Amino acid sequence: MNFEKKILLLVEDDAVTGLASKTMLERNGYSVITAMSGEKAIEIALNNKIDLILMDIELGGDIDGNKAAQEILSKKNIPVLFLTAHVEREMVEKVRRVTRYGYALKNSGEHVLLSSIEMAFDLYEAYEKTRESEEQMKVLLREKEQLLRELNCLYNISRNMEESTGPLDHLLARMVLLVPEALSNPDCSYAVISYNGQEYVSSYSINPDVVMERDLIINGNKAGLLTIGCTNAGTDCQNAFFDDKDKDFLNTVTERIGKIIELFIAKDELRKLEREVIDISERERQKIGQILTGVSFMLKTVKNQLNGSPPALIERVGEISGLVHEATQVCRQITRGLPLVTIQHNTLILALDQLAISTRDIFNINCEVKSYGTVDVEDDFVSSQLYRITQEAVNNAVKHSGAKNIFITINNSSGILLTIRDDGLGNELQKRDQGMGLGIMKYRADLINGEFSAVNDKDCGFVVSVRVP
Repeated sequence: MNFEKKILLLVEDDAVTGLASKTMLERNGYSVITAMSGEKAIEIALNNKIDLILMDIELGGDIDGNKAAQEILSKKNIPVLFLTAHVEREMVEKVRRVTRYGYALKNSGEHVLLSSIEMAFDLYEAYEKTRESEEQMKVLLREKEQLLRELNCLYNISRNMEESTGPLDHLLARMVLLVPEALSNPDCSYAVISYNGQEYVSSYSINPDVVMERDLIINGNKAGLLTIGCTNAGTDCQNAFFDDKDKDFLNTVTERIGKIIELFIAKDELRKLEREVIDISERERQKIGQILTGVSFMLKTVKNQLNGSPPALIERVGEISGLVHEATQVCRQITRGLPLVTIQHNTLILALDQLAISTRDIFNINCEVKSYGTVDVEDDFVSSQLYRITQEAVNNAVKHSGAKNIFITINNSSGILLTIRDDGLGNELQKRDQGMGLGIMKYRADLINGEFSAVNDKDCGFVVSVRVP
Protein backbone atom coordinates (compact mmCIF):
# COMPACT_ATOMS: atom_id res chain seq x y z
CA MET A 1 0.00 0.00 0.00
CA ASN A 2 1.38 3.39 -0.93
CA PHE A 3 1.60 6.03 1.83
CA GLU A 4 2.01 9.73 1.42
CA LYS A 5 5.24 10.74 3.12
CA LYS A 6 4.21 11.94 6.57
CA ILE A 7 6.19 12.98 9.62
CA LEU A 8 5.56 11.09 12.85
CA LEU A 9 6.71 12.06 16.33
CA LEU A 10 7.41 8.90 18.30
CA VAL A 11 7.47 9.54 22.05
CA GLU A 12 8.99 6.52 23.85
CA ASP A 13 11.22 6.55 26.92
CA ASP A 14 12.60 3.04 26.26
CA ALA A 15 15.49 3.42 23.81
CA VAL A 16 15.35 -0.15 22.47
CA THR A 17 11.58 -0.09 21.91
CA GLY A 18 11.84 3.34 20.37
CA LEU A 19 14.57 2.35 17.92
CA ALA A 20 12.69 -0.78 16.83
CA SER A 21 9.47 1.16 16.28
CA LYS A 22 11.31 3.92 14.38
CA THR A 23 12.94 1.39 12.06
CA MET A 24 9.65 -0.33 11.34
CA LEU A 25 7.80 2.91 10.65
CA GLU A 26 10.50 4.26 8.34
CA ARG A 27 10.49 0.94 6.50
CA ASN A 28 6.78 1.53 5.86
CA GLY A 29 7.27 4.98 4.35
CA TYR A 30 7.06 7.36 7.32
CA SER A 31 9.58 9.96 8.42
CA VAL A 32 10.09 9.58 12.18
CA ILE A 33 11.35 11.99 14.86
CA THR A 34 11.83 10.56 18.34
CA ALA A 35 11.55 11.99 21.85
CA MET A 36 12.23 10.18 25.13
CA SER A 37 10.39 12.54 27.53
CA GLY A 38 7.19 14.56 27.74
CA GLU A 39 9.13 17.83 27.92
CA LYS A 40 11.08 17.02 24.74
CA ALA A 41 7.92 15.89 22.97
CA ILE A 42 6.25 19.24 23.69
CA GLU A 43 9.28 21.16 22.41
CA ILE A 44 9.50 19.18 19.16
CA ALA A 45 5.76 19.19 18.47
CA LEU A 46 5.35 22.94 18.94
CA ASN A 47 8.38 23.89 16.87
CA ASN A 48 8.21 21.45 13.96
CA LYS A 49 5.78 20.25 11.34
CA ILE A 50 4.34 17.00 12.74
CA ASP A 51 1.54 15.05 11.05
CA LEU A 52 0.85 12.59 13.88
CA ILE A 53 2.15 11.83 17.39
CA LEU A 54 2.63 8.30 18.74
CA MET A 55 2.58 8.98 22.47
CA ASP A 56 3.63 6.50 25.14
CA ILE A 57 1.37 7.12 28.12
CA GLU A 58 3.79 5.95 30.81
CA LEU A 59 6.72 8.29 30.37
CA GLY A 60 9.26 8.86 33.11
CA GLY A 61 9.81 12.33 34.53
CA ASP A 62 7.42 15.07 35.66
CA ILE A 63 5.27 15.04 32.50
CA ASP A 64 3.71 11.76 31.43
CA GLY A 65 2.22 11.11 28.00
CA ASN A 66 -1.22 12.25 29.06
CA LYS A 67 -0.04 15.67 30.28
CA ALA A 68 2.28 16.13 27.32
CA ALA A 69 -0.57 15.44 24.88
CA GLN A 70 -2.85 17.93 26.66
CA GLU A 71 -0.18 20.65 26.53
CA ILE A 72 0.45 20.10 22.81
CA LEU A 73 -3.24 19.94 21.87
CA SER A 74 -3.98 23.16 23.76
CA LYS A 75 -1.75 24.99 21.28
CA LYS A 76 -1.72 22.90 18.11
CA ASN A 77 -4.17 20.69 16.23
CA ILE A 78 -2.27 17.39 15.75
CA PRO A 79 -3.72 13.86 15.85
CA VAL A 80 -2.38 11.91 18.86
CA LEU A 81 -2.40 8.10 19.01
CA PHE A 82 -1.52 6.75 22.45
CA LEU A 83 0.69 3.69 22.94
CA THR A 84 0.14 1.58 26.06
CA ALA A 85 0.65 -1.89 27.43
CA HIS A 86 -2.50 -1.62 29.59
CA VAL A 87 -6.12 -2.28 28.68
CA GLU A 88 -7.77 -1.46 32.01
CA ARG A 89 -11.02 0.59 31.83
CA GLU A 90 -9.43 3.40 33.82
CA MET A 91 -6.64 3.72 31.25
CA VAL A 92 -9.12 3.72 28.35
CA GLU A 93 -11.23 6.50 29.94
CA LYS A 94 -8.10 8.53 30.64
CA VAL A 95 -7.10 8.41 26.98
CA ARG A 96 -10.61 9.18 25.72
CA ARG A 97 -10.71 12.44 27.68
CA VAL A 98 -7.56 13.69 25.91
CA THR A 99 -7.93 12.72 22.26
CA ARG A 100 -10.51 11.28 19.91
CA TYR A 101 -7.99 9.09 18.06
CA GLY A 102 -7.82 6.34 20.69
CA TYR A 103 -4.85 4.09 21.50
CA ALA A 104 -2.84 1.11 20.24
CA LEU A 105 -1.46 -1.70 22.36
CA LYS A 106 2.29 -2.14 22.44
CA ASN A 107 3.61 -5.44 21.10
CA SER A 108 0.32 -6.05 19.24
CA GLY A 109 2.18 -6.44 16.02
CA GLU A 110 3.30 -4.34 13.09
CA HIS A 111 0.04 -4.69 11.16
CA VAL A 112 -2.12 -3.56 14.07
CA LEU A 113 0.00 -0.46 14.70
CA LEU A 114 0.10 0.53 11.02
CA SER A 115 -3.65 0.02 10.74
CA SER A 116 -4.20 2.18 13.84
CA ILE A 117 -2.05 4.93 12.32
CA GLU A 118 -4.02 4.81 9.03
CA MET A 119 -7.28 4.98 10.96
CA ALA A 120 -6.03 7.97 12.96
CA PHE A 121 -5.16 9.81 9.73
CA ASP A 122 -8.58 9.01 8.24
CA LEU A 123 -10.33 10.25 11.37
CA TYR A 124 -8.23 13.43 11.37
CA GLU A 125 -9.09 14.14 7.73
CA ALA A 126 -12.80 13.57 8.40
CA TYR A 127 -12.73 15.80 11.48
CA GLU A 128 -10.91 18.52 9.58
CA LYS A 129 -13.44 18.47 6.75
CA THR A 130 -16.26 18.70 9.28
CA ARG A 131 -14.51 21.53 11.11
CA GLU A 132 -13.87 23.42 7.86
CA SER A 133 -17.53 23.02 6.88
CA GLU A 134 -18.61 24.31 10.26
CA GLU A 135 -16.24 27.26 9.95
CA GLN A 136 -17.57 28.04 6.48
CA MET A 137 -21.11 27.91 7.81
CA LYS A 138 -20.16 30.24 10.64
CA VAL A 139 -18.55 32.63 8.15
CA LEU A 140 -21.66 32.59 5.94
CA LEU A 141 -23.89 33.18 8.94
CA ARG A 142 -21.73 36.09 10.09
CA GLU A 143 -21.80 37.57 6.58
CA LYS A 144 -25.58 37.25 6.39
CA GLU A 145 -26.00 38.73 9.85
CA GLN A 146 -23.79 41.67 8.93
CA LEU A 147 -25.67 42.17 5.66
CA LEU A 148 -28.95 42.22 7.57
CA ARG A 149 -27.49 44.74 10.02
CA GLU A 150 -26.34 46.93 7.12
CA LEU A 151 -29.72 46.76 5.38
CA ASN A 152 -31.49 47.45 8.65
CA CYS A 153 -29.23 50.45 9.29
CA LEU A 154 -29.83 51.92 5.82
CA TYR A 155 -33.57 51.31 6.15
CA ASN A 156 -33.75 53.00 9.55
CA ILE A 157 -31.71 55.96 8.30
CA SER A 158 -34.17 56.45 5.42
CA ARG A 159 -37.16 55.95 7.74
CA ASN A 160 -35.78 58.57 10.14
CA MET A 161 -35.61 60.99 7.24
CA GLU A 162 -39.19 60.25 6.15
CA GLU A 163 -40.56 60.58 9.69
CA SER A 164 -38.47 63.59 10.65
CA THR A 165 -40.43 66.63 11.78
CA GLY A 166 -37.58 68.51 13.41
CA PRO A 167 -34.43 70.30 12.31
CA LEU A 168 -31.50 68.65 10.54
CA ASP A 169 -29.30 68.48 13.64
CA HIS A 170 -31.89 66.32 15.41
CA LEU A 171 -31.98 64.00 12.41
CA LEU A 172 -28.17 63.67 12.24
CA ALA A 173 -27.99 63.00 15.98
CA ARG A 174 -30.36 60.05 15.51
CA MET A 175 -28.71 58.72 12.34
CA VAL A 176 -25.18 58.57 13.82
CA LEU A 177 -26.43 56.16 16.50
CA LEU A 178 -27.44 53.68 13.80
CA VAL A 179 -24.08 53.39 12.01
CA PRO A 180 -22.07 51.33 14.58
CA GLU A 181 -24.86 48.74 14.77
CA ALA A 182 -24.12 47.69 11.17
CA LEU A 183 -20.35 47.18 11.62
CA SER A 184 -18.58 43.87 12.20
CA ASN A 185 -17.98 44.65 15.87
CA PRO A 186 -20.72 47.06 16.97
CA ASP A 187 -19.84 46.83 20.66
CA CYS A 188 -16.31 48.09 19.96
CA SER A 189 -17.19 50.70 17.31
CA TYR A 190 -18.35 54.30 17.22
CA ALA A 191 -19.30 56.85 14.55
CA VAL A 192 -19.03 60.61 14.14
CA ILE A 193 -20.83 62.81 11.60
CA SER A 194 -19.09 66.17 11.14
CA TYR A 195 -21.24 68.71 9.31
CA ASN A 196 -21.75 72.44 9.30
CA GLY A 197 -19.34 72.99 12.19
CA GLN A 198 -21.06 70.46 14.43
CA GLU A 199 -20.12 66.91 15.48
CA TYR A 200 -22.74 64.23 16.10
CA VAL A 201 -21.23 61.31 18.02
CA SER A 202 -22.62 57.84 18.72
CA SER A 203 -20.25 57.33 21.67
CA TYR A 204 -16.90 58.76 22.66
CA SER A 205 -13.68 56.72 22.42
CA ILE A 206 -10.16 57.58 23.52
CA ASN A 207 -7.22 56.36 21.42
CA PRO A 208 -9.10 54.10 18.98
CA ASP A 209 -7.13 51.28 17.39
CA VAL A 210 -8.47 51.93 13.89
CA VAL A 211 -10.16 54.97 12.33
CA MET A 212 -11.66 55.32 8.84
CA GLU A 213 -13.07 58.49 7.29
CA ARG A 214 -15.12 59.33 4.23
CA ASP A 215 -16.03 62.76 2.85
CA LEU A 216 -19.66 63.83 2.94
CA ILE A 217 -20.41 65.18 -0.53
CA ILE A 218 -23.33 67.63 -0.58
CA ASN A 219 -24.43 68.93 -3.98
CA GLY A 220 -21.07 68.00 -5.47
CA ASN A 221 -18.93 69.64 -2.78
CA LYS A 222 -17.15 68.27 0.28
CA ALA A 223 -19.23 69.47 3.23
CA GLY A 224 -18.29 67.17 6.11
CA LEU A 225 -16.99 63.79 7.26
CA LEU A 226 -18.31 60.45 8.40
CA THR A 227 -15.81 58.79 10.74
CA ILE A 228 -15.95 55.31 12.22
CA GLY A 229 -13.54 54.06 14.88
CA CYS A 230 -12.86 50.75 16.57
CA THR A 231 -11.13 49.99 19.85
CA ASN A 232 -10.43 47.02 22.09
CA ALA A 233 -9.87 49.11 25.20
CA GLY A 234 -12.15 48.10 28.04
CA THR A 235 -14.13 45.58 25.98
CA ASP A 236 -14.24 41.88 25.38
CA CYS A 237 -13.93 42.30 21.61
CA GLN A 238 -11.31 40.24 19.85
CA ASN A 239 -9.71 41.33 16.57
CA ALA A 240 -12.16 44.21 16.47
CA PHE A 241 -10.84 45.80 13.31
CA PHE A 242 -12.70 46.80 10.19
CA ASP A 243 -12.82 44.37 7.27
CA ASP A 244 -13.52 44.99 3.58
CA LYS A 245 -17.27 44.72 4.11
CA ASP A 246 -17.09 47.49 6.70
CA LYS A 247 -15.19 49.65 4.18
CA ASP A 248 -17.82 49.02 1.51
CA PHE A 249 -20.60 49.79 3.98
CA LEU A 250 -18.86 52.99 5.04
CA ASN A 251 -18.85 54.14 1.41
CA THR A 252 -22.54 53.26 1.03
CA VAL A 253 -23.77 54.84 4.25
CA THR A 254 -21.71 58.00 3.67
CA GLU A 255 -23.30 58.42 0.25
CA ARG A 256 -26.77 57.77 1.73
CA ILE A 257 -26.32 60.35 4.50
CA GLY A 258 -25.03 62.88 1.94
CA LYS A 259 -28.12 62.37 -0.23
CA ILE A 260 -30.40 62.70 2.80
CA ILE A 261 -28.76 65.99 3.78
CA GLU A 262 -29.20 67.22 0.20
CA LEU A 263 -32.87 66.23 0.29
CA PHE A 264 -33.36 67.87 3.68
CA ILE A 265 -31.77 71.11 2.41
CA ALA A 266 -33.95 71.01 -0.71
CA LYS A 267 -37.10 70.43 1.36
CA ASP A 268 -36.16 73.23 3.72
CA GLU A 269 -35.56 75.64 0.82
CA LEU A 270 -38.85 74.57 -0.77
CA ARG A 271 -40.65 75.07 2.53
CA LYS A 272 -39.22 78.57 2.85
CA LEU A 273 -40.22 79.35 -0.74
CA GLU A 274 -43.73 78.00 -0.21
CA ARG A 275 -44.02 80.03 2.98
CA GLU A 276 -42.97 83.15 1.11
CA VAL A 277 -45.42 82.43 -1.73
CA ILE A 278 -48.30 81.98 0.73
CA ASP A 279 -47.41 85.20 2.56
CA ILE A 280 -47.23 87.10 -0.74
CA SER A 281 -50.48 85.63 -2.05
CA GLU A 282 -52.36 86.47 1.14
CA ARG A 283 -50.98 90.00 1.17
CA GLU A 284 -51.97 90.41 -2.46
CA ARG A 285 -55.43 88.98 -1.76
CA GLN A 286 -55.88 91.50 1.06
CA LYS A 287 -54.61 94.29 -1.18
CA ILE A 288 -57.05 93.35 -3.96
CA GLY A 289 -59.93 93.48 -1.50
CA GLN A 290 -58.87 96.91 -0.31
CA ILE A 291 -58.52 98.16 -3.88
CA LEU A 292 -61.95 96.85 -4.87
CA THR A 293 -63.53 98.45 -1.81
CA GLY A 294 -61.88 101.75 -2.71
CA VAL A 295 -63.00 101.53 -6.35
CA SER A 296 -66.57 100.74 -5.26
CA PHE A 297 -66.60 103.81 -3.00
CA MET A 298 -65.20 106.02 -5.78
CA LEU A 299 -67.84 104.76 -8.25
CA LYS A 300 -70.60 105.61 -5.78
CA THR A 301 -69.14 109.10 -5.45
CA VAL A 302 -68.95 109.50 -9.25
CA LYS A 303 -72.54 108.28 -9.62
CA ASN A 304 -73.75 110.91 -7.15
CA GLN A 305 -71.92 113.56 -9.16
CA LEU A 306 -73.60 112.56 -12.46
CA ASN A 307 -76.85 114.41 -11.81
CA GLY A 308 -78.05 115.78 -15.14
CA SER A 309 -75.89 113.41 -17.17
CA PRO A 310 -77.39 111.16 -19.85
CA PRO A 311 -79.36 108.25 -18.31
CA ALA A 312 -77.34 105.72 -20.32
CA LEU A 313 -74.11 106.95 -18.71
CA ILE A 314 -75.59 106.85 -15.22
CA GLU A 315 -76.89 103.30 -15.90
CA ARG A 316 -73.46 102.20 -17.21
CA VAL A 317 -71.70 103.54 -14.11
CA GLY A 318 -74.25 101.68 -11.99
CA GLU A 319 -73.51 98.42 -13.82
CA ILE A 320 -69.77 98.88 -13.25
CA SER A 321 -70.40 99.64 -9.60
CA GLY A 322 -72.46 96.46 -9.31
CA LEU A 323 -69.73 94.33 -10.88
CA VAL A 324 -67.13 95.82 -8.54
CA HIS A 325 -69.45 95.13 -5.60
CA GLU A 326 -69.80 91.46 -6.70
CA ALA A 327 -66.02 91.14 -7.06
CA THR A 328 -65.61 92.62 -3.59
CA GLN A 329 -68.06 90.08 -2.16
CA VAL A 330 -66.17 87.21 -3.83
CA CYS A 331 -62.90 88.53 -2.42
CA ARG A 332 -64.48 88.78 1.01
CA GLN A 333 -65.67 85.20 0.74
CA ILE A 334 -62.15 84.10 -0.15
CA THR A 335 -60.64 86.01 2.76
CA ARG A 336 -63.60 85.49 5.12
CA GLY A 337 -62.40 85.45 8.65
CA LEU A 338 -58.93 86.63 7.67
CA PRO A 339 -58.79 90.22 8.84
CA LEU A 340 -55.03 89.97 9.28
CA VAL A 341 -52.39 88.83 6.81
CA THR A 342 -50.65 86.99 9.68
CA ILE A 343 -52.16 85.53 12.82
CA GLN A 344 -49.66 86.38 15.53
CA HIS A 345 -48.67 83.62 17.92
CA ASN A 346 -50.18 85.44 20.90
CA THR A 347 -53.53 86.10 19.13
CA LEU A 348 -54.29 82.58 17.82
CA ILE A 349 -56.88 81.78 20.50
CA LEU A 350 -58.57 85.18 19.95
CA ALA A 351 -58.68 84.59 16.17
CA LEU A 352 -60.21 81.12 16.68
CA ASP A 353 -62.85 82.65 19.00
CA GLN A 354 -63.70 85.21 16.32
CA LEU A 355 -63.98 82.41 13.74
CA ALA A 356 -66.38 80.53 16.04
CA ILE A 357 -68.49 83.67 16.58
CA SER A 358 -68.68 84.33 12.82
CA THR A 359 -69.68 80.71 12.17
CA ARG A 360 -72.49 80.92 14.71
CA ASP A 361 -73.73 84.28 13.40
CA ILE A 362 -73.53 83.53 9.68
CA PHE A 363 -74.51 79.82 9.49
CA ASN A 364 -76.55 79.44 12.68
CA ILE A 365 -74.39 76.44 13.74
CA ASN A 366 -73.05 76.05 17.25
CA CYS A 367 -69.25 76.44 17.17
CA GLU A 368 -67.17 76.36 20.34
CA VAL A 369 -63.48 76.86 21.13
CA LYS A 370 -61.71 75.38 24.15
CA SER A 371 -58.04 75.67 25.02
CA TYR A 372 -56.10 73.73 27.63
CA GLY A 373 -52.85 74.87 29.16
CA THR A 374 -50.69 77.71 27.92
CA VAL A 375 -50.86 77.70 24.14
CA ASP A 376 -48.02 79.67 22.57
CA VAL A 377 -46.61 78.35 19.30
CA GLU A 378 -43.84 81.00 19.29
CA ASP A 379 -44.10 81.46 15.53
CA ASP A 380 -46.50 83.70 13.62
CA PHE A 381 -46.35 81.57 10.49
CA VAL A 382 -47.23 78.40 12.41
CA SER A 383 -50.15 80.11 14.16
CA SER A 384 -51.38 81.45 10.78
CA GLN A 385 -51.35 77.98 9.23
CA LEU A 386 -53.16 76.48 12.22
CA TYR A 387 -55.83 79.14 11.83
CA ARG A 388 -56.17 78.49 8.06
CA ILE A 389 -56.47 74.72 8.70
CA THR A 390 -59.19 75.36 11.29
CA GLN A 391 -61.03 77.69 8.92
CA GLU A 392 -60.94 75.12 6.10
CA ALA A 393 -62.14 72.33 8.42
CA VAL A 394 -65.00 74.52 9.72
CA ASN A 395 -66.00 75.46 6.16
CA ASN A 396 -66.06 71.79 5.14
CA ALA A 397 -68.21 70.91 8.15
CA VAL A 398 -70.64 73.75 7.35
CA LYS A 399 -70.92 72.91 3.66
CA HIS A 400 -70.83 69.13 3.53
CA SER A 401 -71.56 67.44 6.86
CA GLY A 402 -74.95 68.69 7.98
CA ALA A 403 -73.43 69.21 11.42
CA LYS A 404 -75.22 71.04 14.20
CA ASN A 405 -72.16 71.42 16.39
CA ILE A 406 -68.49 72.07 15.71
CA PHE A 407 -65.95 71.77 18.53
CA ILE A 408 -62.46 73.31 18.23
CA THR A 409 -59.94 72.31 20.89
CA ILE A 410 -56.29 73.22 21.22
CA ASN A 411 -53.87 72.17 23.95
CA ASN A 412 -50.16 72.15 24.68
CA SER A 413 -49.14 68.57 25.45
CA SER A 414 -45.97 67.21 23.79
CA GLY A 415 -46.42 69.95 21.23
CA ILE A 416 -49.49 71.81 20.04
CA LEU A 417 -52.52 69.62 19.28
CA LEU A 418 -55.35 71.25 17.33
CA THR A 419 -58.59 69.28 16.82
CA ILE A 420 -61.73 70.21 14.87
CA ARG A 421 -64.62 67.80 15.47
CA ASP A 422 -68.19 67.95 14.11
CA ASP A 423 -71.29 65.83 14.73
CA GLY A 424 -72.32 65.60 11.09
CA LEU A 425 -72.81 62.66 8.76
CA GLY A 426 -69.15 61.65 8.68
CA ASN A 427 -69.13 61.10 4.94
CA GLU A 428 -66.30 59.36 3.12
CA LEU A 429 -63.23 61.49 2.59
CA GLN A 430 -63.67 61.83 -1.15
CA LYS A 431 -67.19 63.22 -0.65
CA ARG A 432 -65.96 65.67 1.97
CA ASP A 433 -62.95 66.76 -0.01
CA GLN A 434 -64.62 69.51 -1.98
CA GLY A 435 -62.35 72.09 -3.57
CA MET A 436 -59.26 70.15 -2.51
CA GLY A 437 -59.96 71.17 1.10
CA LEU A 438 -58.29 68.19 2.74
CA GLY A 439 -55.32 68.43 0.41
CA ILE A 440 -54.84 72.10 1.28
CA MET A 441 -55.03 71.35 5.02
CA LYS A 442 -52.48 68.55 4.67
CA TYR A 443 -50.25 70.85 2.63
CA ARG A 444 -50.40 73.58 5.27
CA ALA A 445 -49.64 71.04 8.01
CA ASP A 446 -46.55 69.86 6.09
CA LEU A 447 -45.31 73.44 5.88
CA ILE A 448 -45.10 73.60 9.69
CA ASN A 449 -43.79 70.02 10.14
CA GLY A 450 -47.15 68.97 11.54
CA GLU A 451 -48.75 65.51 11.72
CA PHE A 452 -52.11 65.75 9.92
CA SER A 453 -55.10 63.45 10.36
CA ALA A 454 -58.62 63.54 8.92
CA VAL A 455 -60.91 60.62 9.78
CA ASN A 456 -64.51 59.67 10.36
CA ASP A 457 -65.41 59.59 14.04
CA LYS A 458 -66.18 56.11 15.40
CA ASP A 459 -69.64 57.31 16.52
CA CYS A 460 -70.58 60.07 14.08
CA GLY A 461 -69.13 63.13 12.46
CA PHE A 462 -65.64 63.94 11.27
CA VAL A 463 -62.37 64.79 13.04
CA VAL A 464 -59.47 66.86 11.71
CA SER A 465 -56.35 67.12 13.83
CA VAL A 466 -52.86 68.61 13.57
CA ARG A 467 -50.01 68.00 15.97
CA VAL A 468 -47.06 70.40 15.75
CA PRO A 469 -43.79 69.66 17.60
